[in-house]
Amino acid sequence: MPSLGHQVSTALLFKPIEKLAQLIVTQSSMMWNPPKSATKMGQLVKPLKNM
Repeated sequence: MPSLGHQVSTALLFKPIEKLAQLIVTQSSMMWNPPKSATKMGQLVKPLKNM
């Protein structure tokens, strides 16, 4: 059985990774839900094309 210190450090290491994974999932789901995000992306891209 691992020591408490090892469990704590593993938990501390895992939490940010879990948070990052959730962030990536929410970001990618936003990317792949066209209606709102697509129009937002379009609004961001248009000014760049006009420059």
